Amino acid sequence: MAYTVVSLWEGNSDSVGEQSTITRAYLVDVTGTDISSEPYVMSALSAQTPSSFSQYERYFYRSELTIETIITPTKWKCKVVWTTKQADKTPPPPTQDYTPEIAMSSGGGTTHITQSFVTVEKQPSSAIDYNMIGFDGKDVKGVDIMSPSIEFSETYIRDQSWLTYAIIRALTINSGKVLNEEFRGFPVGEVLYKGCDISRPADGSGKVKFTYHFAVSPNATDISIGNLTITDKKGWDYLWIRYGDEYNSTAKEVVKTPVAAYVEKVYEWVSMAQLYLVDEDSWINPSGTPP
Repeated sequence: MAYTVVSLWEGNSDSVGEQSTITRAYLVDVTGTDISSEPYVMSALSAQTPSSFSQYERYFYRSELTIETIITPTKWKCKVVWTTKQADKTPPPPTQDYTPEIAMSSGGGTTHITQSFVTVEKQPSSAIDYNMIGFDGKDVKGVDIMSPSIEFSETYIRDQSWLTYAIIRALTINSGKVLNEEFRGFPVGEVLYKGCDISRPADGSGKVKFTYHFAVSPNATDISIGNLTITDKKGWDYLWIRYGDEYNSTAKEVVKTPVAAYVEKVYEWVSMAQLYLVDEDSWINPSGTPP
């Protein structure tokens, strides 16, 4: 079993009357797993508590499962209520809308380049083919070109217990970091977490809206730069080129030529768990048995 569900003393109560209720508090600990999400915790709680039982000479049916406090990212205080009211014997759906609302915009960003793939024409034909853009004899000015770009957001409706300073801090300090795992079909290194908007609708529902924002920059391999080849560049890494002077005997002049190319990691990386995100399996089967 990849989780533990432990009974607590504080928070327990029994009420016997025309409609009787029994309330029990539990601690769900998912420390030994890579999953720390409301769907997983609710599934664990459901699997480890009885749906019905007999006590005080009457039958009780489980009517409520609630996450009360997120103590740490892996320890959750929960509550289960059983009632004698038959209409309540089927537990209500979990408190999160597991399938997020998704919005996406694809188009083009810009990338500054100093080298072309190939010079398709030159005049006069005897002119030197530098393969450099905007070379004025001293500097390589380059040009901004359109590059593939996708931005998308995911909106989750979560229980008010998610509105804690620990979660708000995590979603804040991890802004501007790249996902260190495959995410929504995009390979490692392509998805940048830009931040999260949090709002609580004034409808009295006790729900909180979390809207995550992401941007995608494609990975690239085998990038040719003059006589140099960059074998692997992650989407949000930075590529820059150092030019040196080289004497061209044909033109009888000193020209700039790429002498080194560098790929720099300029963004920190972050995991889904650190952002309190769920994987796509949780959208499809939120009430399934925990792995």
